[in-house]
Order: sequence, then C-alpha cells, then structure tokens
Amino acid sequence: MTRTEVEYLLEKFLKVHLDVTTQFDSMAEFTGCDAESKMWRPIWKMDEMTIELLENLIDDKLQTLSWFVWDNECGKKKLKHSLPNKKRMKVVKDVSSLLDVLGY
Repeated sequence: MTRTEVEYLLEKFLKVHLDVTTQFDSMAEFTGCDAESKMWRPIWKMDEMTIELLENLIDDKLQTLSWFVWDNECGKKKLKHSLPNKKRMKVVKDVSSLLDVLGY
C-alpha cells in the first residue's frame, strides 16, 4: 500500500475512534458507566479488532498503531517512538508522524 492509501485508512479509522471516545466520555459523565461496563465492552472490543485488522493490513508487526491509539492517545501525549532505522526517535503527534515511524 502507498503512504496515501494507508493515511486515508488511518484517518478514517481515527475519526470514528475519536467520535466514539467523545461519546463515551459524555455518556460516562451522565451515566457513571466505565469503559468495562457491559454497554461499552463490545464497542471497545470492536475498536481493538479494527486496530488489529489495520495492523495486519499495513504490516505493522510491532503494533505501533495500537500504541498510537491507546498509549499515545492518538497523538495527544506526543510521545516519542523510534524510526525504522532505530537510530533516532520521533515525536508522534499525528497520522503523518505515525506514518514516518511505520516507514511509509
């Protein structure tokens, strides 16, 4: 896949993921439900399965996409990750910098 194709897929997924996260945050305040509640568990499971599918599709054996979504909060934390040559680290703050880390 080309960088443009991967970028398109990731942007589409992240938009939906962030929309769901925003809705969860709103509902959690209102209902007091946490992420592990019976109502939300299937939604997060689907999210995790989509991440796994995308990782397989883009040949992300190190699960960098999962790291970006969960640990780096889709770039909000601006954490550093090694580049493919493993000699330098790069701040990963958006899809473009994620694609650099993935080697696209």
